[in-house]
Amino acid sequence: MSILGNFLAYRQSWAEKQVNQGEEREKKQIATETVVTQTQATFESGILGCVQTSLALFGDSFPQLIMYNLKWLNGIRHDEIPHKPEEFEICLDQVFRAGSASIKRALIEEVKTKFGLTEDCASLKESFEAAASRPI
Repeated sequence: MSILGNFLAYRQSWAEKQVNQGEEREKKQIATETVVTQTQATFESGILGCVQTSLALFGDSFPQLIMYNLKWLNGIRHDEIPHKPEEFEICLDQVFRAGSASIKRALIEEVKTKFGLTEDCASLKESFEAAASRPI
């Protein structure tokens, strides 16, 4: 083969290698995004499960009462709770005043149990943030 032939063969081989590397990077990025999305969904469903379980401790219709107030008084949907813990706390405070401390404490303990947290959490926000960094 001539020098030009060798160069063209090398150039084609290099181009194919670059395409393959690009495809591999794209596959890894998609896989990473999928894991992040699944992890996010797991966190959200875990938190919502904790909310449902801890609120049900106070009565069968209690979760519905809270969700109604959350939506109509604060404009927050049930599925937004994992990302708006401070607003959820405000809703509990508005509806139950001093009694909200017991509800928040039950929810924090449920989150700590479900996510295996050992650190002390003074607020829902702290417990949700700690839970977000842990797999269920």
